[in-house]
Amino acid sequence: MNQIICLTFSWVTFLLIKKSDMTPTRVSSLLTLIGISCLYGINRFYELDTAYFSSLIFGATFVGMCSHKVIKDYQVIISSLIYSMIYVYLAPQSFGIGGALGLSAFASLLFVLLISQLFKASTTFK
Repeated sequence: MNQIICLTFSWVTFLLIKKSDMTPTRVSSLLTLIGISCLYGINRFYELDTAYFSSLIFGATFVGMCSHKVIKDYQVIISSLIYSMIYVYLAPQSFGIGGALGLSAFASLLFVLLISQLFKASTTFK
């Protein structure tokens, strides 16, 4: 479920920034508000850990805030999946620590970009 949430919110954030004239900050905050509102609506009928999923959604929109001039669509998808894996391990240890969500999003994007550059370099030398 974490992967689906991360993939959805990061991908939609990325696409809205790419296709609209809204700034990344506005898109991220809008989607976070929509996602959290949906969570609280679902929580009325089915009990969820709303704090956990709210942070997951907020961090996933950070992944999607990257520039489409720098990163490609498939890289956002891979980064969001990596972010969801990092978040599972980071969330329990980082309660109350500011910057953990942004750091996780940054680390997942950086990892994907570095791997992409390594693959580009390895194909260039052949």
